[in-house]
Parts: sequence; structure tokens; C-alpha cells
Amino acid sequence: DFLIVDDNDFNLLALRQLLESFKFGVVCALNGEIAINLIKEKSKSSCCKAFKIVFMDCDMPVKNGYDATRELKNMQKAGELPPFPIIATTAYVNNREVNYCFECGMDAYLNKPVMKEKLKEIIKQWYKK
Repeated sequence: DFLIVDDNDFNLLALRQLLESFKFGVVCALNGEIAINLIKEKSKSSCCKAFKIVFMDCDMPVKNGYDATRELKNMQKAGELPPFPIIATTAYVNNREVNYCFECGMDAYLNKPVMKEKLKEIIKQWYKK
């Protein structure tokens, strides 16, 4: 499964439909706090220990994508979570924002609106079966 974290229903639906068109399972979370809880729960399950890719919006209420990513990467470094890539999915496209995504620990960057070909490239690069 892939996890999409976004507070915008349209963005969730659009990315979900693209991923499902590639035959991937998708779980959605409306903010970083919910995402962290879902990831922790999944890591405790016996069948599949991690989401294959997390698509993380940056600007969300409760816990934004930057803070959620920092927290998740710290848990990965501490061995509390298995490794998985976190892909920034955001409409912010200036260099400062992109660099900040990487500083927070995001592994790659996908700008919105998400285009099918770019999404394919990201999946090809980061998806580990």
C-alpha cells in the first residue's frame, strides 16, 4: 500500500485515482499526525511492516508535512520504523521550498497538480516490492 497525506479532498482523490489506475492499494490521511499514527500501527502488524511510499503534502493543519517527515525519519533512524521513502507532494515550486523539503528528510519532490508520467517516474525510482 501507498499512503497519501493531504488535507485537500480533491488532491487526495486525484492522486488516489492515479495510483489505483496503476493497481496499487492506497490509504489516505488528512494530516501528519494521522499519518504518523497509521504508520506506527502498520509497522506493528504481522503481514506488512511499512507503506511502500508515503506521499506527503507540506502545508496541513494539526501537523504539517515538514514536521511529520522529521518525526518519521527520526523514528526510522532510531529503528522504531522500517525505512520507506517520503515524497513531497506540494504546489510550492520555488527552490527555497524544494530545498526545505529535502532538509526535513523528504526523499523526492512531486509538484501538484501531479502528472501521471511524473508519478510513474517517482514510483519507478522509489518503489521496492
